[in-house]
Amino acid sequence: MKISIIIPIYNAEQTIRRCIESFLHQTFKDFELILVNDGSTDGSLSICMEYAEQHPFIHVVNKSNGGVSSARNAGMAVAQGYYLTFTDADDEVYPHFLETFAQGEAGYDLFIQSIWQTDGGSSPEKIELNEEAHEGADRMAQMILDINRKDIPISACTSRFRHNLIQQHQLRFDERIAVCEDVDFVLRYLTHCQSAYTTAAAGYLYYTPASSKIYNEENALRTSLKLIQDAYLLTRNHLLRKKFRQCYFNWCIESLLLYQQDKEEAELFATQFGTLCQPYLSEAACTSFHHRLFRKLCFSPRPRVVLWAAKTSMKWYRRLRKMKGLKD
Repeated sequence: MKISIIIPIYNAEQTIRRCIESFLHQTFKDFELILVNDGSTDGSLSICMEYAEQHPFIHVVNKSNGGVSSARNAGMAVAQGYYLTFTDADDEVYPHFLETFAQGEAGYDLFIQSIWQTDGGSSPEKIELNEEAHEGADRMAQMILDINRKDIPISACTSRFRHNLIQQHQLRFDERIAVCEDVDFVLRYLTHCQSAYTTAAAGYLYYTPASSKIYNEENALRTSLKLIQDAYLLTRNHLLRKKFRQCYFNWCIESLLLYQQDKEEAELFATQFGTLCQPYLSEAACTSFHHRLFRKLCFSPRPRVVLWAAKTSMKWYRRLRKMKGLKD
């Protein structure tokens, strides 16, 4: 089996047929399609079973709801392909999608396609990567930064992974993360890679979420800290680490200021913040009052100081808003 495609599915009865049908028209045929029903309460499971009964290369994993990362991990546990890739249930692929992966630069540990994207009501727009090899940690780190600058989702869905590399290092999606779980997984995967390749070819059609779709990230602080830590593990180059901090720094600080979870975990995150971020607070670009006040008050990387500075900054920020008659 050359390629395994894993599709996490949760209440996707409106789009999953379109997604599956796009794989039935692939020019490359040596693949398996793993449909992971993540506790759907609509008709998604029956649709998946219908296709699995008709096509022997389609397999269904049925599990209780655990989120997209949990579903992808369940799919990886049964995958048989030499390569792995992922697709979201509300997207689709063009006929050459898998052929591009199958024929593209076999010597590279990670292979990333460009992407088409649409809001569903307009013609798809292609966002194109450079046709380029990236060898060594620093080059691969720069690749991720370049992709980020192009405003392309750093996605598991446009990436081809070596299954044996994932198995060797027991890599899994972090099930505690609900947003940017793709970025986290790709960055951690790259720490075990020697090389990556980006191509201008694009076979994935990404449907941008409707404006009404709101991601409820319960722990953005964990996510932002983890992405900075991932970047530090990927490269020891100080300039590249600074560029990664610029990507995630303000989100990280804002998440810390708004964090209101249990004290034990807060101490842990404050310790991580003190190590990863506090020495570089002068780099933070946000000029809002509570960010500037926090940077002045956070004079030490000690967790108690970090938490005190965050709490004090938000107290004065809310007091100021109340004086101005604004709701929090």
